[in-house]
Amino acid sequence: MYQNFEDDFYQHILVVNKKITRIWRIRTKKNEIYNSVRPGTVSKQVSMLRQYRVGELPDIEIKHSDVIGPLQALAHRDLDIFRILFSTLFISIYDATWDKTIMDVNAQNEYSNSMSQHIQTISNATTSHFPPLISSCLRICYEIPDIKIDPLAIRKTGEISSTEESMGITLIEQYLTLFPTQRGSKKNSYYKYWSRCREQTTMDRISISLYN
Repeated sequence: MYQNFEDDFYQHILVVNKKITRIWRIRTKKNEIYNSVRPGTVSKQVSMLRQYRVGELPDIEIKHSDVIGPLQALAHRDLDIFRILFSTLFISIYDATWDKTIMDVNAQNEYSNSMSQHIQTISNATTSHFPPLISSCLRICYEIPDIKIDPLAIRKTGEISSTEESMGITLIEQYLTLFPTQRGSKKNSYYKYWSRCREQTTMDRISISLYN
């Protein structure tokens, strides 16, 4: 009887040992999996440092490329977005650079003349008169009065791209307000030159409206 008790106890110890060994192996395997996955999980973990009220922006750092990339892809697919982005970026960069605390009057004039030449070059060099690009250039000239282009270029864009006629006429009207009408002055000749271009552009628009 005593021998049977020892045998049963021994068998019980073996069974318990096997269960403990099995549990230990399972736990060891889980720990190995956890340790292999944990570094990547920790690196992607987001910790809340503070709770924000509605309307507040979180204290996070966003790379410029993370903003520019999607906007650039969107501009390639939507012409209206392209037009708005191009003119807005140009005007913002111009305003940030054209600073009275950095530039003197001569530097400001040189900078404005340089930008005017670039816009004029775009207008003269284009062969397809891509409407969004032309519209952006006219909008830039309208928003920045210091940038001036030849009214003949504006009239040319109106003849080829009828969708830009209204913006072209508005731009010429704005330029006309910048020139005083003193008799015999050089600015008066500019005024007459721009007036003729405005009248001709308006007549072209009327002709297109009548025959379309």
